[in-house]
This record gives sequence, structure tokens and C-alpha cells, in this order.
Amino acid sequence: MLKNITILIILLHYTNNLFSQQNFDSELLRLEQKIYSEKNDTIKADLIQQKINFYFIQNCTDNRALNEADRCDWTLIKDSVAQSNYLWNLTLLNLLHKRYNRSLNYYENYTRICTNDTTIHAKLLGALIYMNLDSGKLKTFLAQQNFEIATINNFNCYQNTLNISKNNKNLYLAASAVLPGSGLLALNKPKQGITSLLLNAGVAFTVFELINNNLYFNAVAIGLMLTQKFYLGGIKLTNKLFDEKINNKKSAIAQQCELELKKLFEQYPLNFKLK
Repeated sequence: MLKNITILIILLHYTNNLFSQQNFDSELLRLEQKIYSEKNDTIKADLIQQKINFYFIQNCTDNRALNEADRCDWTLIKDSVAQSNYLWNLTLLNLLHKRYNRSLNYYENYTRICTNDTTIHAKLLGALIYMNLDSGKLKTFLAQQNFEIATINNFNCYQNTLNISKNNKNLYLAASAVLPGSGLLALNKPKQGITSLLLNAGVAFTVFELINNNLYFNAVAIGLMLTQKFYLGGIKLTNKLFDEKINNKKSAIAQQCELELKKLFEQYPLNFKLK
């Protein structure tokens, strides 16, 4: 009996999902048929907007919604509220798909039409776009919008990760080249640094002894072989560990930035406008 009830529940669950999907597809097909048969471009634009909004209502923001958006000429939408909502939604949709330049284009049109929208949500949307495009324009935008210092720091935080300099890398590499192991010691890797120093000292001593015993061929052969392994290997290791240090530093800053921005957008969520 229990087994039969379990099977029935599973069947009902999948049946509901099936009907839901069928209703979704049927509505999209109905709207597409109306779009295809409509001759008036203005009405056609309104129908495409309805279809896009239907995707958003169903929490569908994949390429299907994006493809529909590319079909629509927003200037043909005559209702001012519907037009501004469309521009907002397309700004957000393109941002989600990392099409930042396209997102900025829709955002600039939105702010040009909706000059009275001075909400924190509109400002945050703009900052989020510029954060992914241009650090200079982001700085200017944040200053123009009169954000609080904490909010400005949250957005500038990501730029700080990009600005972490690698200029000192050559100094570490040069140190390892002049005195094997010193670059590793400077990177706070004492074990690797001391090991590199001792190995290279051993190679130098071995080559010196071979030369003193007139074993020049052996000195050259062993010197070339061990130099490539230990001397050049130490420089390569210094390069690798320096990059790891920089990347770890960037990762730590980025994680903190992400946490702060997440809190900000939980407080001021950016949602699609469907009314």
C-alpha cells in the first residue's frame, strides 16, 4: 500500500511539472503566433515584450530570453512605463549574461528616459556595470551618484584586486639569479630557499673539484646538467611561488569584496520589472 502511495505521489509530481511546462510552451507558442501574424510593428513590439516578460515570470533568463530581446526594437514600445521597464529588464538581462557593453547601452537609455529614477537600485545597477567595464568611469560614476563611503569602497574593492602589482617579480627573480635561494627566502619560503642554496653550493663545489682534477669534460657536463636542474629550477620555482602569492592575495581580497557586495545586494535587490 505504502509503495503504491509513493508511486502515486511521484506520478503527481511529474504530472504537475509536465502540465506546467506544457502551459509555458503553449503560452510562448500562442504569443509567437500572434507576433508572426501581426503586421503593425508597434503591436508586434508589445507582443515581444510580453513574451520576454513571460520568460522572466517563469524565472527563465537563459539564451531564449536573450534571443527574444534581440528581436525587439524598444523605441516602438509606446507606453512609457512599459518602455522604461523593458530597458531596465534588458540592462539586467545582458548584465547577467556578461554582455556589459550591451547592458551599458540599455542602462544609458533607461536613465535618459527615466530621469526621475534616483533610487539606490538604479545607482547600484549602473555601478555594477561600470565595475565590469572601466575603473576610471566607475570612479567617476560613484562620485556623481553621491554614494556613501562604505558603498564606494565595496565597488572599488574589486578594482583593488586588479591593481595588485607584479612589478616586484623581477626583483625576486634577480635575487634568485644572483644568490640562489634568496628570492625564495624573500617570499617567506625558508625551506625551499635553504635547500636551493645548499644544492647550488654543492653543484659549484663539485664543478670546482672536477676542474682542479683536470676533469674538464666532466665538469662541463655535470655543471650544465645540474645547473639546469637546480639553478634554473630555483628561478622557475621563485617565479611560480611569486605568482601563487599574488593570486592568493587577490583571491582573499576578492572573497571579502564578494561578501560585502552580497550583503549590499541582499539589502537592495535588483529585480526584473514586470508591471
